[in-house]
Amino acid sequence: LVDVSNTAISSDGAYYVLFGWYGTDKQNLFFYDVKSTSLLWRKEYKLPTIKTIKIAPHDNFILVASYDLYSRFPHNMEFLLLDTKGNVKWKKQIKGSYFFNTGNIDYASFVDNGKEFKIFNGAAKKYHFFAIGKDGRVSEIGIVHEP
Repeated sequence: LVDVSNTAISSDGAYYVLFGWYGTDKQNLFFYDVKSTSLLWRKEYKLPTIKTIKIAPHDNFILVASYDLYSRFPHNMEFLLLDTKGNVKWKKQIKGSYFFNTGNIDYASFVDNGKEFKIFNGAAKKYHFFAIGKDGRVSEIGIVHEP
């Protein structure tokens, strides 16, 4: 039995991903093929509470934003960029960046058709923008303050 905390579906509807607990105190990511309803893989991650999970428009990356509910307020956040096999390609932690009263802020999302993504730092009230290179390497390309 899985206790699901967050889900996402690919833009073409072919893949479904969910995060949840499955018999451990660590979160698991489950990656399903929708058509065959087959579980393609499951991996365990040492992540606290999941805030956001997104699949890139071309289904080649998964972006996760999590926050540590047990850290001192404002809560620490951890961001992961995964490939579609669940391998961590990039990760970043920002201390004190999660606030409950930020409204409908999207803490992590893909932009530029999935070749770039942004994460939100609630403490500094700014977005960090990152580019994903053809080799899969991630580099920060800019910062924009929230209006």
